[in-house]
Amino acid sequence: MDSNDRVLGLYVGYSGRGLDAEKAGCACPVREAFRPERWSSKEISSGGDTQMEASFSLFRGLSLMMYQSTLVSDRAPYDKFAKGDQSVLSATAKQGLSIFRDEGKSINCHGSPQFAGATVKELRGGGEDDLIEFMPMAVGAAFYDGSFYSIGVRPTAEDIGLGASHPKFGPLSYSRREQQGRNPDERVIVRPHDRVAVDGALKSSALRNIEPTGPCKHNGA
Repeated sequence: MDSNDRVLGLYVGYSGRGLDAEKAGCACPVREAFRPERWSSKEISSGGDTQMEASFSLFRGLSLMMYQSTLVSDRAPYDKFAKGDQSVLSATAKQGLSIFRDEGKSINCHGSPQFAGATVKELRGGGEDDLIEFMPMAVGAAFYDGSFYSIGVRPTAEDIGLGASHPKFGPLSYSRREQQGRNPDERVIVRPHDRVAVDGALKSSALRNIEPTGPCKHNGA
């Protein structure tokens, strides 16, 4: 934990690693952050836990979600460059950015300020990407979910990705839902006999903070 962190920096331990037990012990923040009915019961569960202990995964999950929502990456050299400061990027970095945007067409899969596809904004209709797209493949052409590509590191049969289906809600893929007539995207028609290429498809990784947040693959590779 960095002492400069704007949320938890005040609670960093004297060693500079982790949180100080007295300032940020588990019980104290739970009592301050959650209503008493979530932690104050004196009854012991069948597993021998207090209510606070039994509910700790809930506290941890909600706290992590809310903490991560405060982490806004907007101070990278690129951000300053995008605001007009030409001096923050070296000539080599500018050349790389040009390749990223133009010859390499990386921006097609890593667009938006997050340098990612299928972001919340995009999926809620606030972006330019379509939920379902049609594109030439290595062999023929097919419909696929926007920003999901065959980029897995395991054989498709071992990691089917977006091609999977939920037992209650059906296919994870918008393309397959459209093919079933469930119409998630009114702009696209995928007929029953049309080819859909989503087996093994995975979301293109976000490139924001990619240097300190690797590994980049969804399975930790």
